[in-house]
Amino acid sequence: PHSDSQSSGSSYVASMPAQILSLVANEGDFVQKGQLLLTLESMKMEVKIFANSDGFVKYFVTKGQVIAEGTT
Repeated sequence: PHSDSQSSGSSYVASMPAQILSLVANEGDFVQKGQLLLTLESMKMEVKIFANSDGFVKYFVTKGQVIAEGTT
């Protein structure tokens, strides 16, 4: 799976400003590597963010939130 955000271990860093469109996995869910976590929109493009490892989901963003470049 590919995403336009940078991965740092078990967290992600936004590589550009974006808005969170949907949180696909629920917080606390166990996900497997490659599973879709969330979608965001940046520059009129939809970007899918996938799990980079197996583990439990912990979000630091909410649906509809606008995030700045560099947000983790």
